[in-house]
Amino acid sequence: MNKKLLTLSLAAILAAPCAFAVGSNTPNNTANTGTDDDPDDKQTVNITVPKVALLNIEDTGLTIDKIVLALTAPDDAGRGFAAVESATQAVKVSSNSAKGSSTTQKVTVKLGAALPATWQLDIIPAGIAADTTDSTAGGNAIATSAATVSCTLATCNSDQDLIIDIDNELINAGSIKYRFGPVDANGMAAYTSTAQDVTVTYTLSST
Repeated sequence: MNKKLLTLSLAAILAAPCAFAVGSNTPNNTANTGTDDDPDDKQTVNITVPKVALLNIEDTGLTIDKIVLALTAPDDAGRGFAAVESATQAVKVSSNSAKGSSTTQKVTVKLGAALPATWQLDIIPAGIAADTTDSTAGGNAIATSAATVSCTLATCNSDQDLIIDIDNELINAGSIKYRFGPVDANGMAAYTSTAQDVTVTYTLSST
């Protein structure tokens, strides 16, 4: 008789386990620890994205470390100097913005010293476009601020915008060229007894 009652009691327990539960299977908002688990669990994923602000401008052939621009003297009286251009220089940018920020970056250009009054150095960008564009709301496409930045006696002594609206983007197919000549096209330019170095500084910074 006792064995029969025990068998019936075990059968009742197996058929209705919830009747004897202590509430440990009730979902809650805490992470499971392995000692008091429930049907839901969660983990925290700690994410870090570093700030990136990288700029590289280099000869596309990777063969020169100094750009040489030399005017050729005219052969005939009444003629002036023709402008000369450099080889193509590659422009590469990797840059990101702060999460949720509307601030963008830009590339500016500045000369280390003023040019003589009759000289003009042009910086001509080409093919500068974003290869990876921020697709979130408010993401900006990338654009050049001007077709050419012209540096003369009165300009480029302070930062001039060359590329603007850089958001979370990279550029690896852009380029620039330098063009040097007299301020007046096909005119005359003051001469130098020796070659003169002109330092051109590019800066990637927040707007």
